Amino acid sequence: LVKITANFLRDNQSFITDSRDKANLLNSFFHSVFSPAQATTTSNLPFSSDTALSNIQLTENEVFKALDGLDPSKACRPDGIPGKLLKMTANIIAPSLCYIYNLSLSQGVVPACWKLANITPVFKKDDSTLASNYRPISLLSIISKTFESCVYNHCYPHLSPRFYHLQHGFLRGKSTVTQLLHVYQEILDHLAGGKEVDTIHLDLSKAFDRVQHHMLLNKLEQYGISGSLLQWFRSYLSDRYQRVALDGTLSDWLPVTSGVPQGSILGPLLFLVYINDMPEYVGQGSSIALFADDSKLYRPINSASHHLLQSDLSGLLYWSNDWGMTFNPSKCKVMHMSRKKVCSSASLQYHLNDKPLESVTHISDLGVIVSKDLSWANHIEDICTKANKTLGLIKRVCARDIVDANTRKLLYCAVVRPKL
Repeated sequence: LVKITANFLRDNQSFITDSRDKANLLNSFFHSVFSPAQATTTSNLPFSSDTALSNIQLTENEVFKALDGLDPSKACRPDGIPGKLLKMTANIIAPSLCYIYNLSLSQGVVPACWKLANITPVFKKDDSTLASNYRPISLLSIISKTFESCVYNHCYPHLSPRFYHLQHGFLRGKSTVTQLLHVYQEILDHLAGGKEVDTIHLDLSKAFDRVQHHMLLNKLEQYGISGSLLQWFRSYLSDRYQRVALDGTLSDWLPVTSGVPQGSILGPLLFLVYINDMPEYVGQGSSIALFADDSKLYRPINSASHHLLQSDLSGLLYWSNDWGMTFNPSKCKVMHMSRKKVCSSASLQYHLNDKPLESVTHISDLGVIVSKDLSWANHIEDICTKANKTLGLIKRVCARDIVDANTRKLLYCAVVRPKL
């Protein structure tokens, strides 16, 4: 993660240099992407839970384990309590914290001070002077995150069996590797059988920040979360505030009106709940694979079935409209995959929100560059290019100062070889 490094930020035609003004500008931008409140939607969820999770009772032992597992090097959060102190006193404070946690769960109320977040702006790419090129990472109270960890351990076994089978993000035993293996083995089987496959890589804009709280609570209830626990989640999501911490200064507080906190323990799990019904808008014959908010829609294709994939793409647009999400057509790409020299589907055009989607011959998918013929050439070339750039940097910086062969080898093994 690369934190903010620009000496100034641009706001229209103005140049902002004061640290507090920069912090306020960033916080205003992060706040601007939140969704406004919308009317409650009737859920079209595929699952109807036959089991309920209405309350949680934590034990002193699980609270102690959560405290004992803290990283003592983590920075202080909004409450100013260092993780090292909590870890060192875990056996002493665990009973008291357990009592407070259980009181919060039974009453369905999260203390207001545990819903405050310091935001660290992390630079993504392109122009570092634009606030839009930064991602907010929430630094929450460590006591609050310890609490979330305990709640997560009780909710995960209840919710995870209900998640879509091709969702591989934030789930135990699943990863980018498992998703790539599953999806591209299926596609490879189609190509080996002489078929062509069209794959549409989709991009949800600011997905984690646009989760509608009341809609998320509706989905949690559909999945069997009820009683005081549902009320606790309602309190957890409401009345949250954030401020940006930058160069030793703090911005003003602004309300968090939508989204799940990035940097929290429960945020990823809640996001999976929110998008879990997305595949239900896709018809039979097409597949959609998910890794958190990263998604791709694909099916074997010919001139007669092209309209079916377009229909499924339109269905996903309906889903986004129903649940307050937004696809970014300019970042959605189509890849016509085939082992044939001439791909018959290459001329087919897909549209999202009446905008044509760009067709590409290769694309970066969960860290792997995939080509339309499933060859490794582009991926290998990309890795070698990155390794050579790093090696060139080492030569320029260290060639004169480091002459010992063993030291050079150690540097190569530490910095260059991991890229290979």
